Amino acid sequence: MKIVTSLSFRGQCREAFEFYAKVLGGKITTAVPYSAMPEDEGFDPKYKDWLMHCWLDVGDQSLMGADMDIQWTPNIDKPKNGFDATLHTEKGDGGN
Repeated sequence: MKIVTSLSFRGQCREAFEFYAKVLGGKITTAVPYSAMPEDEGFDPKYKDWLMHCWLDVGDQSLMGADMDIQWTPNIDKPKNGFDATLHTEKGDGGN
């Protein structure tokens, strides 16, 4: 079992995940923009390049992400409180 954290952005998901992939040595395996939705779903064209789903694999761990706007996720424009993501790695010397 593994727990996958999902991160929300306001138009920066692709940029953030490309950065995470580079820094962490991971691979983006899925990046689906809102423009991939069927036309009859009625998405606003201003979101066409935003990602509705992104998946990054790093070793045996993963991160999910998506771009959200205020009308879908109230308070997305406000700073997050009480949330941290940490990266735990092993030291090269075998230490703690």
